[in-house]
This record gives sequence, structure tokens and C-alpha cells, in this order.
Amino acid sequence: MKTKTLLIVVTLFLGIGLLGVSWLPGCDRSTDGGIYKSTDGGSTWEQKVTIDEDNSLNKDNVKALAINPVDTNIIYAGVSGEGIYKTTDGGDTWRRVLPSEVDIFAIAIDPTDPNVVYASSLDGDNGKIFKSPNGFEETVEEILVEAHGGLALVDIEIDHYDSSRIYAMSEQGGIFRSNDSGATWSAIYWFDGNLTAMTMSPTDSRVLYVGTDGKGVLKTIDGGDNWTELTEQFEEIKGGSEILDITSVTSDTVYAATSHGLLRTNDGGASWEVVNSLLEPGEVAVETLVIPPDSPNIIYFANGSALHKSTNSGQTWSNWLLPTSRIISTLAIDPQNLEIIYAGVEKIEK
Repeated sequence: MKTKTLLIVVTLFLGIGLLGVSWLPGCDRSTDGGIYKSTDGGSTWEQKVTIDEDNSLNKDNVKALAINPVDTNIIYAGVSGEGIYKTTDGGDTWRRVLPSEVDIFAIAIDPTDPNVVYASSLDGDNGKIFKSPNGFEETVEEILVEAHGGLALVDIEIDHYDSSRIYAMSEQGGIFRSNDSGATWSAIYWFDGNLTAMTMSPTDSRVLYVGTDGKGVLKTIDGGDNWTELTEQFEEIKGGSEILDITSVTSDTVYAATSHGLLRTNDGGASWEVVNSLLEPGEVAVETLVIPPDSPNIIYFANGSALHKSTNSGQTWSNWLLPTSRIISTLAIDPQNLEIIYAGVEKIEK
């Protein structure tokens, strides 16, 4: 009997040694995480996760990507629980430039000076906005802290007309504005609900749209001094009021990734329509989307690990599966070569 028991124990430990401990609760042995890159408009993908010979981002969850508009080989990635990583060679290798155990939700690059980079986050119990004047190479400042415990600052936008004006948004419903590059801030609106994503019109920086978690969209046309809550417009679209991502093409044309699918307005949010895609409306959520500002007829959106692409404003679509079991959480397009796309993925929450 003792011999049999000993054999079982030895076999168990050999199994652990050979297979790892992926079956144990809380252990993640999957290596299909991190960042993927396509150089052919989304048809094929390659995992880009190398740090050095011994380290990789292949187990990490990536929530945010931002590409330097001047040197597009420089890319920033926000990694859950690990801060910010940076590449200067188009994703071939990465370095950790914000070595902090924070969740990064959004990264914004100053359009007039790409060395100036901002990031919104949850750092421990507080949401924070970080700023670096030198691409997170030497100097990092905390320029805004959310006082409510456990609530993230989830998005940030820089005014492309006047880059000293910055907008930030908290998960709990606060919208904040700085007119001096983040030195001081004011709360310009409090919404009774959770906020999810923000977009600024590329044609008029005074026009912003903010997505909510179940209550539609907020809109301002005067840089945040006054806001309109667009809620009734979504009442007939089940799940449409739960905005997961939002992107403005013009001041009047806006696309929203929602639990109902992909929605669009062409009249400044007065009415919304379902964009006909390869997904059945109301059955599959769209998690994220990206549209090149200079080519608004090109649309990418993701659901799960599938990427969908239209080159004619949603009339027809192509789609592909990325080689990962994770969901696509963020997308970024090289502004100098629209065939190059990056996708950050994260583990599906159970």
C-alpha cells in the first residue's frame, strides 16, 4: 500500500514538473498574449512580444497602444499591472519605461510634440494621469489623481488645435479639463453613471463625445463647458446604450462599439443606426474599433479574437481570426502606412 501511495505521489510531481502548473487556480501558462502586428492590412499577423532573450510580453494583457505620428517605429503599450512598455523598432523589441504595477487604460501623444506623452491609469486604489516630456525615458509626473478609491481614470484626449488643453475621464462619471498641459485641472461635468470611452472630433476640437456604460453618449460642442446627454436615442436599440468604444470621423459622424454591435450617427448623435456587418445585431458585442482620421472610409473593429475591416464605410467587410485565444482589446494603425496595424489582446475574464 505504501509503495502504491509513493508511486502516485512521484507521478503527480513528475506531471507538475513536465506540464507546469497551468491547471492550478490562478496560474496562467498561456503564451498567446501581448501584441500582434499585421503588415498587410489585417490578412496575416505576427506576435510581437520580445523584451530580451529571457523575457517576453507573451503572457501579458495589453489595454492601450499609441503610435508616435512622426516616427511610427516608436510605439507605447499599456500593460495590465506592469505600466508602460515602449518599442523603437516597430515592435521587434520592447522596454519597460514606466516600471510601476499599474493598469494603463489609454495613452495619448501630443500632436505638436510627440515627445510629450500622457497615460491614464489605475494605480493601486487611485486613478492617475501620468505625463512624460521625453517619451517616458527620464521624467514621469503624476499630474492628476482620482481621490475615490478603486476607480480608474480610463481615457484622455489632447486638443489638436491647442495641445495645452487636455481632457481626462474617470470611470465613476467625472470629466476633467486642463488648460495648461496638466499643471492644473477643473471638473467640468459629473455624470450619474460610469463612463467608458471618449473621442474628439478631428475637424473641430471643441466637439467631444463620451460613451457611457448603459446610458448612451454625452456630447459637448463648446470644449466641455456644456454637455448634452444622448440617452433616448438608444432606447430602441437593445444593448446599444452600453458603449464599449467610440470614434469620431467628423463632428457629425461618429461610430460606437456597443453590446448591440457597431452603431453610427451622421447627424451629430441625434439618431443612430446599426452598421450592417458580418455580425448579427444584438447577438455579438463589438469591443473596440479604430478609423484612420485621414481615411474615414476604412473601419476596423474587433469582437473576441476576430478583426473586421471595411474599406467603404461599412458597405462590405472582410474578417480574420488572430492567432490567439484572447480578445482584441485595443487597435492602432500606423498613420504613415495604413497597411500596418497593431492589436493588443487580453485574457477573457471568467
